Amino acid sequence: MIRAIRAVMHYFLHDLKLKYKFIITNMILVLVPTIVIFVFLYGRLSHIIAVNALESEKALVNQTASTLEATANQIVYVMNSITSDPFLSRATYTSDVGRYLAAEENWEERGEFYTNINALIDQEFITAVKIYLPDSVDGQSCDDGFGIMEPVKNVRGSYWHGIFSGSPKTVSLFCPDFYLTSWEIQELGDMAYIKKFTNIANREAGSAYVAVYFTRSYLQNILRQNLTNISSSYYIVNSRDSIVADSNSVLAGTYFMSYSGIQKNIQNTQDFTTGKVLGESLYMGYRDIEQTDWRLVSMIPVNNVFTESRKVLFNTAYLYLVFVVLDGGISPVRKYGWASFQGGRDHESEQG
Repeated sequence: MIRAIRAVMHYFLHDLKLKYKFIITNMILVLVPTIVIFVFLYGRLSHIIAVNALESEKALVNQTASTLEATANQIVYVMNSITSDPFLSRATYTSDVGRYLAAEENWEERGEFYTNINALIDQEFITAVKIYLPDSVDGQSCDDGFGIMEPVKNVRGSYWHGIFSGSPKTVSLFCPDFYLTSWEIQELGDMAYIKKFTNIANREAGSAYVAVYFTRSYLQNILRQNLTNISSSYYIVNSRDSIVADSNSVLAGTYFMSYSGIQKNIQNTQDFTTGKVLGESLYMGYRDIEQTDWRLVSMIPVNNVFTESRKVLFNTAYLYLVFVVLDGGISPVRKYGWASFQGGRDHESEQG
């Protein structure tokens, strides 16, 4: 080993042409300090890049939460537009709802009401609206020609109807897909926002329900569009610990936290918390979505953030090395002139 080093040093000092000595010396003088500085600052720079990456992730989480809130506001707006309509108020708070709906003098206002509802359905997100009337209402009154009215018996076996029946104080509910019947999912939409009405004039008549149906895929697209890494995960969980939507169902199941557990483990809605799930270190964050019982949870593997920061550092280093090599080749040309290099090559070729 020592002999090899001595041979290299001898070749460099005595046999190597001056112009090549200049190139090598120039590169060493540039590279050695750079490498020392890079090693010294690597940890600090890596930390800075990781912090910037987390700030970027935080901004994306806030943007996703804002988009979800705007979407929820749209659903609530549609519901309020329906429930504030004078015709519905008079119909649902009449002692005999069936007779009111069937009365010929109300047909014109009834038609306008249904037309307004249909105008709120865009098919892209809001897919259907249904008004479920209690069993006390004559079935013929539900046959409105618009497909809006339905007897409540059609959905009595649903999970959402069971929640309303078992929780009298519950007046509204955002429903994930498994709250709905298979008929609702196939014909109307795979998610719904439902509001209950109790007939004050006839409390024994039973409750009516207004249901605004929408698509789960729309929410999933919102969650996926801001993901920066396939190993990261966004999911929405409701107050009953049900996953409403997710960016990746496998990761959502792996990183799942209960509604109360989210607040206990993460605590701060304004920043990320470092924690572990199944032994994996994660940056965890959450946001409450206004006007809903939803919590948006974001899970970002720590390794992903530092991998990205290392990638940035090494790409910068590679690019710097390329410029150093180019500069090492160009500097002696500037010093000795292109003719010297060209002449040296011509002389070598003649000797060959």
